[in-house]
Amino acid sequence: MKLKIIIAILALLAITANAKIVNLDDLDRMITSGEKDYYIWKFISSPNTTTEDAKKAIEQASYVNGSMAKAYEAKTGIHIKAGTFCKTSDCAPPPPSNNSVQGNRYFYQGIKFVKNNELQQAINYFDYSRKITDKPQDRDRATFWVYLLSKDK
Repeated sequence: MKLKIIIAILALLAITANAKIVNLDDLDRMITSGEKDYYIWKFISSPNTTTEDAKKAIEQASYVNGSMAKAYEAKTGIHIKAGTFCKTSDCAPPPPSNNSVQGNRYFYQGIKFVKNNELQQAINYFDYSRKITDKPQDRDRATFWVYLLSKDK
């Protein structure tokens, strides 16, 4: 019985000794990915993170989920809408795992950008949707929207 308790305590000590503390420099070196978004959420949720560091970190997120939005609002007091994608022009969407599903996902995100009158971002998402989708009708749909927004003859 005592041996089990000692082993459990040693295991917990080993785990906490190996736990990585994430800082803003570590986040800057990471590539845009879902894993980076997890570390951004972990960084923002940390009690040692300042408001300015949280603002810099959230700008690097490729996708802001509900947990990240709540942590950011708790830290800064600024409400950010969950479900938003990276808004920088050089931000490439993450590589797709299922082309048809991902193509639709980026197409509908493009529609959201059109509704918000962010036409260049919408064109980028429609173009990406057109390139990755498997279905001809989805390619045609995305091509139509790229044509419609860019007015390219």
